[in-house]
Amino acid sequence: MSSTIAVLEKLRQGFVSELPEKIDEIEEHILACVEGGDFEEEFQEAYRKTHSLKGTGGTFGIPILTSICHQLEDVLTLWETESFGVAGTHQARCLDYVDLLRQASDILIARLDDFSFIGSRLRELQDIDFKGKLRVLLVDGSRTTREICKQTISEYNADVVEMADGYESLSRLLHERFDVLIAGKEIGLLNGHMLISVVSQLQSDTHSITTILITSSKQERFAKKRSSDPTAVVNKGVAMVSELEAQFDALSARGK
Repeated sequence: MSSTIAVLEKLRQGFVSELPEKIDEIEEHILACVEGGDFEEEFQEAYRKTHSLKGTGGTFGIPILTSICHQLEDVLTLWETESFGVAGTHQARCLDYVDLLRQASDILIARLDDFSFIGSRLRELQDIDFKGKLRVLLVDGSRTTREICKQTISEYNADVVEMADGYESLSRLLHERFDVLIAGKEIGLLNGHMLISVVSQLQSDTHSITTILITSSKQERFAKKRSSDPTAVVNKGVAMVSELEAQFDALSARGK
């Protein structure tokens, strides 16, 4: 067992030592998107390498890397859909995240573990990029359920981040600001109840998260009694859409 741990640690340190080069490659592709390169090719390479870095960071248990890459992917997606201003604005914001990747790399290479400044900066950038929108984290193992939820939420001014695994989604909740968490009951090792319970501990006096549990069990419906209980429970079935709409109507009425 000790030899296995040693091998894994060696692989992790190898990954960390190669981080500066991998980050440079992402930056080169982002710059080339504007500076005379083939936009589609350079964009796809930037996205692919960001996605790969996110996955490897998760494999080696470095959630700060996955959080930065998640948000960079979100901004790259906005760039691709032309809904985020002019090209220079797209590029500048992407480079802000590249700078955060470099800072995280420096901390990891120095074998330190204080990423608090980076977490604060991630939330600042998020507030700028998605100002005025509800930030919704949708976590459910069923693609069909996620699609129904997304279609319902599309009627509201919301930015939806879609995920299938509860444990993976927790890393985003630790470093990003969300207004609403919609969680299915069965979402991996960290189920919906557990994820919502953890999220309730992350809430601050200045920012609260509305939590919605989606379940097929009629027995799950109950009044919120504890801080760890979901704000609302929505049952799968014919009434799911109307029940979700009611929750978002209430959020809109409160101006959240």
